[in-house]
Amino acid sequence: MMPGEQGVEVALFSGRWLADAMAAAVNWLLNDWRAAASVTASTAPELVVGRRRTVRCLFDGELRRLSPPIRSVPGWSDLRYIRTLA
Repeated sequence: MMPGEQGVEVALFSGRWLADAMAAAVNWLLNDWRAAASVTASTAPELVVGRRRTVRCLFDGELRRLSPPIRSVPGWSDLRYIRTLA
């Protein structure tokens, strides 16, 4: 996810098979991982994820579980530095 001119740009990777992960990796090395067939990309004014169970998310490679619903909208933050706590 990242903010875009039209809203939140979302890319969903469905890596059920090793071949999916390999294709995304090759696309990442050559150009853009979002071009892989196992990636679905779209743009929306906002994104709401989850209903009942916690949602597994990766933030810069760090796995976190968030309580639903998770609402994301594009915007700017006043944060300048982000520190990840283990």
